Amino acid sequence: MKTLLQENYTRSNGEGQADFQNNFEEYKHIFQETRRLGDIHQVDKVFKCVIKILQQVVEFSGAAFIEKEKFADHYHLKNEYKLNSKLDKHLRWLERSGYLKWVSESDTVSLIPPDDEIASNHPLLIIPLLTGKKIIGALVVFLKINSKDITSNNSDLLTLIGSQAGVAFENARLYEEMATKSHVLSSMKSFMENSIESVGDGIIAIDLDKKISLFNSAAVEILGPQHDTAIGLRYNELFDQEFVDFLDQLFDLTLTKGENRDEFSYRNPISKKRFLMEIYATILKNDEGEKIGAIAVCRDLTEQQELTQLRQLDQLKDEFISTVSHELRTPLTSIKSFTGILKDLENCDAKSQREFLDIIDKESDRLIQLIEELLDISKINRGEFNSEIGFINIKAVFKKSLFVLQAVAGAKRINFEADFNGNEIVLSDEKRLIQVFVNLIGNAIKFSPDGGIIKIWTEKIKSNGMKDKCNYLKISIKDEGIGIPKESRTIVFEKFKQLRDDPSTKPSGSGLGLWLCKKIIEEHEGTIWVESEPNKGSTFIFTLPNPD
Repeated sequence: MKTLLQENYTRSNGEGQADFQNNFEEYKHIFQETRRLGDIHQVDKVFKCVIKILQQVVEFSGAAFIEKEKFADHYHLKNEYKLNSKLDKHLRWLERSGYLKWVSESDTVSLIPPDDEIASNHPLLIIPLLTGKKIIGALVVFLKINSKDITSNNSDLLTLIGSQAGVAFENARLYEEMATKSHVLSSMKSFMENSIESVGDGIIAIDLDKKISLFNSAAVEILGPQHDTAIGLRYNELFDQEFVDFLDQLFDLTLTKGENRDEFSYRNPISKKRFLMEIYATILKNDEGEKIGAIAVCRDLTEQQELTQLRQLDQLKDEFISTVSHELRTPLTSIKSFTGILKDLENCDAKSQREFLDIIDKESDRLIQLIEELLDISKINRGEFNSEIGFINIKAVFKKSLFVLQAVAGAKRINFEADFNGNEIVLSDEKRLIQVFVNLIGNAIKFSPDGGIIKIWTEKIKSNGMKDKCNYLKISIKDEGIGIPKESRTIVFEKFKQLRDDPSTKPSGSGLGLWLCKKIIEEHEGTIWVESEPNKGSTFIFTLPNPD
């Protein structure tokens, strides 16, 4: 069965070569638009965005997302756009005709001629939606144009939209199912905990002046002070300095992040008992949504510590699987899409082929880097992250790292100012140290403006003879980038943490690089931190044992 689109593609494929560059630019624009679909977590919103993208390619009067049932060979209407009674009648005819199944299984964008009983003058456009070999459904578009107006470039764009939309619809559907299950489990958990454990939980409410306004009987039993004594006092007037410092940090982070959870080894001043206590704090707001303080739930973990650790491990596992699945899916989708383009575009010129291959190469490198970082995480978790410690020259390591990054640095015209005396020696594993330099300098390049300057220098730190048993070399890498807010300077060293979640501004990368740098430096008995201010650049600093 040969569709109108296939006939028209054959007819027009040789006619538009002079406009190939314009078509290529349009293709890149639509590709960028469709990539953002993967960051949407609701099927309805994905459909609305797909409609907006389709409107840039073809003229149509209505459209529908026909979803395939998971465990049956049936299709049903999931979403619609401007379907009137006439279009609805046309859609029911299409469902009976068997075209939906045929087009979906053939994985080919198709134009279906109008049926005589419908009395329509324009063909139907069917765009199959798949993820891998799995059929998600199809987009049915009621065109306002004739088949001869569909060019080969339109065909390429529609194929691209279908491939990206299929993945986006499936992601959104899975996310909605996961959110529903999570909500049910969360509600059940909340009910059970409130019913069984709430009596044993201490509850404290604190206003913005750090005055205690709520201190229940369980808090009295756990923390010691009596209710009448605690109410109205600031907590720094009630507890010892060690616990006050902990509460200061806890509530500062809570007011910044919205919530926070931490643990503290607490000593009850009445019973003299020391135990591990968990405190979960969240912001309190008034009816206008203004912050008025925070509320904390205190729990004695003496008998629950093992259970809590198991829950945390289970939660980390779920987050890890979700994040890795998303990070792997993105480059794989790009590689699949552009490979398909290169296979279909027989008359693609060498320049365009090179651009497509560059994109595939870049996404492949990104995939390889993510896999290598995941393997490093696995080695660390298994205690197999072995290092071959030796005397390493910092200047030599810097040169090797710069060789790896020269193409990236050259593309942004980055200048380097390195201040080494040439004989700075550290005790380290050369391969791991290069990994640290590549990550830190690579980040500096990524966030620096074109033509920016990156400075690298060293400083020797003498042993104080007490805590430090050896000398250290401090290495600093400073960029001219956007900087990091104070409250986020520790977050950047956590797994999968990136400071911007907006897909249009979010930097590329897995969010594992700085975490690995921290683990490598700590494995070498050093420390790493960042000093920064927003819009004033960042300086990443780490220390390593210096045998001099």
